[in-house]
Amino acid sequence: PFPYPHITVFDGLDQMEYPMMVNDNPVETREESITLTDHEVFHTMFPFYMGTNETKYAWMDEGWATLGEWILSSYIDSSIVDDYGVLPTERHLGTEADLPIMSLSTENNASYFTNAYPEPAMGYLYVKDLLGDSLFTKALHHYITQWNGRHPMPFDFFYSMNTGSGKNLNWFWKRWFFEGGFA
Repeated sequence: PFPYPHITVFDGLDQMEYPMMVNDNPVETREESITLTDHEVFHTMFPFYMGTNETKYAWMDEGWATLGEWILSSYIDSSIVDDYGVLPTERHLGTEADLPIMSLSTENNASYFTNAYPEPAMGYLYVKDLLGDSLFTKALHHYITQWNGRHPMPFDFFYSMNTGSGKNLNWFWKRWFFEGGFA
């Protein structure tokens, strides 16, 4: 359930989120408005409810917000196919600039966008497909329950998802987040 009593969304000067408030910059289309708002509202969970460190590990909140955007936007408007970041990722993977997602966000200028947004979101989708919706949701809720109001680091996330699902996914975490995926 949504962890706050309300949320206010308004058109402002930038794309920025806060607990219970989203400042969306004006966009051109209804679709852009829906996807941007979904993304920014999802940030109320990551990094605010969970306290993730976006400065070091942007993927721990931007990746979740991207996944939330991809999934939720089509519930609001079934004609939306949100592929935010997929094309840049396709062009980026396997190049010299392609660094593992686990690279510190402060150190990976050429990979920042793909490492923070679409690549981790794709990884979360792969785990969702691997576990199935029910077990994935159970594992994610375990992670959220264990780390709400605290400051999880990457291994806290990996171990919580393993524990919550009852599956050892270390093979996946290592390959996708540390070694550059399966490309």
